[in-house]
This record gives sequence, structure tokens and C-alpha cells, in this order.
Amino acid sequence: MDVSECTFCKIASGSLPSFRIWQDRDFVAFLDRHPIREGHVQLIPRQHYVFFDDLPAEMAGRMIVAGQNIAKRLKLVFGVDRVGFVFSGWDVPH
Repeated sequence: MDVSECTFCKIASGSLPSFRIWQDRDFVAFLDRHPIREGHVQLIPRQHYVFFDDLPAEMAGRMIVAGQNIAKRLKLVFGVDRVGFVFSGWDVPH
């Protein structure tokens, strides 16, 4: 896939609108357009990686930490005891 056609690359660059809840220089977190439940968030790297195992280990570690921080806030906002975190890569090859 051409990176210029990647939906997540467009979201990360800001050329496609999204409701961002958090971002830093390497990652963007935004609400899913078709959530499986309230508070469904996508956390993506700004850089394009087609496969999960292409993500450098150091970056994957920082992604987990970002996910933990987001989960803590989601627990407060939604009053839930548990927030899941899944590396999927099924729908968007990014």
C-alpha cells in the first residue's frame, strides 16, 4: 500500500479529521469512528508500519506505556474497572 493512501497516515498527519484525545511526537490517540463500545480509542504510531512486528521494540514499549496512561484516564472518565489493550492490525495496514 502507498503510504499516501493509508487512512491512519492521513489521520496522523492531520489531513483526515479525527477526534484526538492525546498525541506526542511519535503517537496519536483518537476515538474510533465505529466504536465497539463507548470510549473505544485507536492508538497509532505517526510513522507507517505495515505489520506489528515491524514496529521497533523500543517504540512498542513506549506505545504500551502510552496505552497504560490512556487507560487510567478512561477508567476515570467512564467509571470502569478494566480497559483492554490490543495490538491488532487487521483492518488498516499501518
